Amino acid sequence: MGGIGKTVSDGYPLKSNYFLTDRGEKIFEAVSIMQSVGIEMMLEDNREEFLKEKGLL
Repeated sequence: MGGIGKTVSDGYPLKSNYFLTDRGEKIFEAVSIMQSVGIEMMLEDNREEFLKEKGLL
């Protein structure tokens, strides 16, 4: 139902694995597209140095 799923393994120590559900994958794709558009807009606004400082370029 949500964007993140969880599986739990039996035994000791307990082990949990988290993963993106189908809905989570779609949300991740949408956010990635928005990030790309935002980076393009910042480059057009001569904000390349800021993007480099943040590790986005």
